[in-house]
Amino acid sequence: MDLHDYAAWLAGIDPFDTAVQKPRATLRREGTLEEFLAHVLTVHSGGLSATAVEVAGILERLPVLIVLDGLDEVARAQTRERVVEEIDRFTARLRTAFDAQLVVTTRPNVGGLAEPTPDRFEMIALDRLSDSLRTTYLHKWVDARSISEKEHRNLERIFHQRSAEPHIAQLANNPMQLTILLSLMYKRDNSVPANRTDLYTSYMETFLDREAAKTPAVNEHRTDLEEVTAFLGWQLQADAEKESGNGQLPIRELKRLILNYLFSVDKNITLVDDLFTGVTDRVWALASKTQGTFEFDVQPLREYFAARYMYEFAGADDRTFDRSEILRHLVRRSYWLNTSRFFAGFARPNELAGLVEALEEERDEGARPRQLRLSAWVLLADGVFSGRSKTQNRAADMFLDDLSVRFIHEALTQQDDLPVPTLDRGAKYLADKLLDLVSEAPASQATPERLDLAVYLLDDADAFYEWWHPHMQRAMGSGHETAWLRTGIAFHSAGRLTPQETTRLALADDLAAAAALDAGLTPAPGSQQEHRMIQAVLNGHASDLPCSASTFAASLMRVLRPQNFLRMADNAAAHLLAVVGHLAADVDAQQRQRGFKRLKERDPRFAGLQTALKFQKGQSRTTSPWSNTARVLTTLFGPSWLAAEITVIGAAAANYTTGGDLTPGSQPLGPALDHGRLLAELRRNRTDASWWSEQHGAHSDPLTRATWLLGLFAVAEEHVVNQYLPLMNATLNALPENMRQALLMSSSRIGLTIARPLSHDTLLAAAALSPAMAVAISHYAHRPDRVPFEGRDIPGLSTETLTDMALFSAAAWPVHMPLMARTLNDHRNFDFSVLQTFKALGPKSEINATRVVFPSEVAATILSSPFDYPMSIVDAAATSGGRVATMYLADVAAQARWFPA
Repeated sequence: MDLHDYAAWLAGIDPFDTAVQKPRATLRREGTLEEFLAHVLTVHSGGLSATAVEVAGILERLPVLIVLDGLDEVARAQTRERVVEEIDRFTARLRTAFDAQLVVTTRPNVGGLAEPTPDRFEMIALDRLSDSLRTTYLHKWVDARSISEKEHRNLERIFHQRSAEPHIAQLANNPMQLTILLSLMYKRDNSVPANRTDLYTSYMETFLDREAAKTPAVNEHRTDLEEVTAFLGWQLQADAEKESGNGQLPIRELKRLILNYLFSVDKNITLVDDLFTGVTDRVWALASKTQGTFEFDVQPLREYFAARYMYEFAGADDRTFDRSEILRHLVRRSYWLNTSRFFAGFARPNELAGLVEALEEERDEGARPRQLRLSAWVLLADGVFSGRSKTQNRAADMFLDDLSVRFIHEALTQQDDLPVPTLDRGAKYLADKLLDLVSEAPASQATPERLDLAVYLLDDADAFYEWWHPHMQRAMGSGHETAWLRTGIAFHSAGRLTPQETTRLALADDLAAAAALDAGLTPAPGSQQEHRMIQAVLNGHASDLPCSASTFAASLMRVLRPQNFLRMADNAAAHLLAVVGHLAADVDAQQRQRGFKRLKERDPRFAGLQTALKFQKGQSRTTSPWSNTARVLTTLFGPSWLAAEITVIGAAAANYTTGGDLTPGSQPLGPALDHGRLLAELRRNRTDASWWSEQHGAHSDPLTRATWLLGLFAVAEEHVVNQYLPLMNATLNALPENMRQALLMSSSRIGLTIARPLSHDTLLAAAALSPAMAVAISHYAHRPDRVPFEGRDIPGLSTETLTDMALFSAAAWPVHMPLMARTLNDHRNFDFSVLQTFKALGPKSEINATRVVFPSEVAATILSSPFDYPMSIVDAAATSGGRVATMYLADVAAQARWFPA
């Protein structure tokens, strides 16, 4: 079902009636998808009628696949919001259906327009065509046209040769453009345009050349035929935006439009029939897919001709007309994004500077910050400005400000089909400029995204290392060492340092060692640097780092990542980790096996660790793997936080019975610690307050105290936790900072996934003691899958308390829900202190602010310093600030008299 048809129906137009109709001023009050489906069935049933009740009955009794196609074709923001609301309601009603699958298709959303609720759909993006798929497509294209073997080989040779060029490879990313490329290569060999607009123009010219050679009328009226087709592209595209058309025209209306157009431009109106035949009957642009109507064969052709009409004929009678004004209006409307790409592609070299200036002016106005930047980015990637290097560099400079970096970085990580400029189309210039900004402030909050974007554009490990290495050399042993090690994560650049350079690294704390680990540093076995990297793993400071290098410490982290033990305890809950900003569990079993191989090559005793991870005979559904693994790890490296966390995960794994052996003469905590005994005692004494008191009094070292705390947070019954809240608070805040940080991250992972819940009363009591205690207890009192949306606020927690809690990075995820509840419920009387809470969360926070609408002054504050806030908050601010009324482009054209009346 075409969602544009549904939108037109909501506007009072019957999309299946060929008569010309005008939309209603307001949308239908009643207009469910079931009602529209009933209308569709009635229209196509040969005279039988259908009702919404009958549609609902079909859904209840039969398996059904429903495809709602073309959400991006619903151009008007208000109508799209209504369509999305109806889709969400329809989705909710489908829960009672017998067996229904619902698919909604859309192009990428650059304008922040309404989309269906994400948690109700699985998001699937179309990948670019791979090299193998392109070749397969070529073979099928050749077969369909019965091309000779000799011509086939020649075409394939040319295609692979030209596809090695970045611009041609980009054009071959989708089937439509690949079809055009193959057609042109077949006819012209190597003479193929390297940009999008020229490609379509050449394609159209090729077909017209063929028809002109065969048909005198086409040859005689060729110029008029191209002009009329362009006009029809504009007319149909503009009508579709206004919902007064669905991209189709009845025969009479098509002839009327041609007649009126010829009259308005003072051309011979007797050409109507010849031009109608040329437009529709020849191998050209329009086709009849529905009896009695015509439409452009594919939407990109309609957009191409609409752009061509605006470029060639807008302001034709006004020598002062500025085409850049058209571009400004196009980039304000996400519906016209593809058309804007074609339009800008027509520009001549002496017009390029004006286009860049128009984009800069739009940026400075700030009305649609995200949409404008993504639109401009696509034009840069298309090579629109490549004809003039200075102008192209000026266009690339638009993406150096903080807001541009955030929007482009987010889009590249979330949209597989967003084009990327090639090195000669601004990527090299922009990457160098971004790296200059990183050099100036390596510890800036903006550095990770600036660096990611530069690396994405550069895509050259050698070039990056050449830039990074001198900075790293100067930073070795200094206060800047950690910041530059973090920049070296790209391409695992630290792995290329020489042994002499590696020994110069201080790795003064766990954070520096973890950065070195993530950057692929390869120290000598047994060296001080390797020891410090291993300690960062054992101390819990590498658990949320990818650690994808092949070093000893990275291999140790991959095989013992706590997330893997959480997934083993409850696979269904483990997905929540990535939602709030923790690293997800490793799912690549082969990678873990390779890690064990490297560990065993260093020390055969790691075979015992590999064995401990498995359920042995008689141990099925017991906690043995958790305690056995922690015990072997302690044998290898001594007591560690990593071993303690693995043990507590096993103790909190409610679906497993206590298992494993106990070391004779051991204790649950302290110098004689045995992890089998610790796990068993944590479970056995979860209700015994005196045991917890005894253990606290018997041991005072930080590791034991932190283990005691994690056991209370994750395993002890609530009355025990409440009894010891003051003691827990004192103990927590007395821990060294690095251990307190590791403890809270461990608590966050366990509380989010497998631990028993605590009440809001306990949370409020903890919040009265300290922010750190509030964060720790909140992991168990406010898990997202346990709390309905309307109950996500915690009235007893002040905004100031939430702000203090928000400072604890990824462990602060329980702050998200009450914060969003307050923002959504009180958007008219916005509490400006909430901005401080958002800022405390920081730019990496995974808070979901999809439904938030900020007052304009709040949105402006956020957008003025985007790296102070989470990305979803920046997106919400951009959307809030951009909710301005936009005229239809056809109305703009009429008002500004772009074309003859």
